Amino acid sequence: MRDKIPEHNIQKRIFNRLVGAEFMRYSELKPKELEANLFMYHLNELIKTGLVEKIDKKYTLTAVGRSTATRFSIREQTIRVMPSAISVIVLKTKKGEWLLYKRKRQPYIGSLGFPSGKIHLGDKLIDAAYRELDEKCGYEQSEVDLSYRGVFNLVENEETGLKNHIIGHVWQGEVSEKKTFDNYAGETFWGDWKAYPYEDFIPGFKEIVDALENPEFFGLDLYFEGF
Repeated sequence: MRDKIPEHNIQKRIFNRLVGAEFMRYSELKPKELEANLFMYHLNELIKTGLVEKIDKKYTLTAVGRSTATRFSIREQTIRVMPSAISVIVLKTKKGEWLLYKRKRQPYIGSLGFPSGKIHLGDKLIDAAYRELDEKCGYEQSEVDLSYRGVFNLVENEETGLKNHIIGHVWQGEVSEKKTFDNYAGETFWGDWKAYPYEDFIPGFKEIVDALENPEFFGLDLYFEGF
């Protein structure tokens, strides 16, 4: 969903006031120094964009407005860029082979790791995981029982600034039949990850593998500089 944000300074002021209230009457919402016609023009613009609505002579944020408010920075007066949330799928065979994933897209084009994909707005974690099991691994939900193993926060910086910031939810399952999958985003293959140089993998891969050796649910804070 593309964010609708207030563009004009007056619209931002009105929006900010409604962020801090459930409902506001006209007299409460209008800044005293603004002319009524100018205020109503910008208020109506917010209504047209779907951020504000009028209910029983009171003004309030719409569902879209409330969603925007969670990402709107009052200090910076813009939508704040948030970390991406992803599902990471770890599949193994009984013989200990891993399903590895070679990426075809930036920011880690050509790098190895586990299949993963973004969690969509409104997703349940389990639904997002099984979607990636299908879309990135080629398995149906009935074929693999996924267990929720852990979560990580990964930040990677490079010389020019922040390269990536993701929050990953790690799911693991065992398969009896080896399948591979190939699409525009990447391709999967089976093997022993230890057979590949460490630098072939995306940042955080080894740390996640180490955490998976412990049966307990894990949480990792991962920071990389110029990986």
